[in-house]
Amino acid sequence: MLDERLHVYSALLRYRHRMPVRTTVVLLKRDADRRGLSGELEQRHPGGEIYNQFRYNVIRIWEQPVERILASGLTILPLAPIARVKRNRVPEVLVAVAKRLKREATPEQVRDLWGSTATLKGLRYADPEIEKVLRGVSAMVLGIRGIEESSVYQAILKKGIAEGFARGRVEGVRQALIRLGSKKFGPPPEQAIAQIKGVKGLNRLWALIDRLLDVATWDELLGPSD
Repeated sequence: MLDERLHVYSALLRYRHRMPVRTTVVLLKRDADRRGLSGELEQRHPGGEIYNQFRYNVIRIWEQPVERILASGLTILPLAPIARVKRNRVPEVLVAVAKRLKREATPEQVRDLWGSTATLKGLRYADPEIEKVLRGVSAMVLGIRGIEESSVYQAILKKGIAEGFARGRVEGVRQALIRLGSKKFGPPPEQAIAQIKGVKGLNRLWALIDRLLDVATWDELLGPSD
């Protein structure tokens, strides 16, 4: 479960840095909140006695007022279209984001942050009307036009982004496993590195990270689980 995983990460960070850790979960769409995260994990003995408590923050972006997002730092602006805003106000929100980027951001930041805005917008609005508004704002406010408006290019880009995210997530978790394991067990032997690189699935990698606190050596970690 997510809250149990968060507990493990918090404990590992605290152990590594020797300082308090504040954990925050940011949910981007309602589907991610199916389990209704409470912000608190209680673990109990079979008799019902609580033996461990863990608290964390939960931020549901769709509950955040769009005005607060628009008044925040540049890196927060891409969240504006999926904040608490009515659909008929999305065009003006996109214009407001674009105007702030044009006024305050470097060309590189404009490209990256506007791309993030478009991607996050797609989590809630995928209809042609909003897409048309997005392209119009891109061209009129930011001066972004050309190949990015091609439907073929968009299809290729979306596929590439999805595949890149998948590869990046696996590699990121793999590196986290090696780094956290090294802090606890020392540098991994070549055989251990080869085993970790051979793990292709995210679920298996997460399971190995979850086991870090329960084992004492690389061999125990990468050996058969109980």
